[in-house]
Amino acid sequence: MVAVLAVGVLGSFGPAAAAEHTRSGACGRFGSGCGTEAVLSETRLGRTALQWVEDNGVQVIYRAGGASYYDGDAHAFYIDTNQSPEERANTFVHEVNHAEHHDADIGDLGREEFVERSIDEEVEGTVEAIQNNRQLQRNRGGNGPDTLLQREYEDAYDDAVTKARRARSELGLPALDDETARRAGERAGRERVEQAFANGEVVSSLDGDTYAENYGEAWDDAHNCLLRIFC
Repeated sequence: MVAVLAVGVLGSFGPAAAAEHTRSGACGRFGSGCGTEAVLSETRLGRTALQWVEDNGVQVIYRAGGASYYDGDAHAFYIDTNQSPEERANTFVHEVNHAEHHDADIGDLGREEFVERSIDEEVEGTVEAIQNNRQLQRNRGGNGPDTLLQREYEDAYDDAVTKARRARSELGLPALDDETARRAGERAGRERVEQAFANGEVVSSLDGDTYAENYGEAWDDAHNCLLRIFC
């Protein structure tokens, strides 16, 4: 099954287009967001994301359609209001990760390193969105749908903790403490998300291509490569 990730850092809108979307967007700019900020305020990760955006002057543009992504040149990110408020909140957290950690320099890095670092950024944002949704579900008494790759993340998390506890028991060691269990689970969950990006299980909502393909093509375009022959 292929999952479509409606977030990324492949946007091509510049400041002029951002202003146009700000004027015409159904939800206006940061500060309203069709209830997005209200949902974000329910979680620790959401509140942290809101504060970071306010402190760093990132422009947030809500509009229907066009997917969701961060535009580093415009220092802005776009949120697709066709999502539910909960999914918009998870996307918001994901995009703040892009804005905060967007350090893969397409001009200075080689192709392979650029693609690897860019996908690592996508993985980190996806994991943070999952963790935000888990916080939201817990705060709402376990209610609410899962977000992208959450079930896969949680299955890997639970499996890793179960195996670690069983191994310690078989060796006659003290029971696994909660903090060690959490670290083992989060490490396994992240590895499962990485796997989904690596094997093409996740594709971009912008064009249906894998993220490795999109970031590779972006590097080729930036370096004027033709079919990678003249790189």
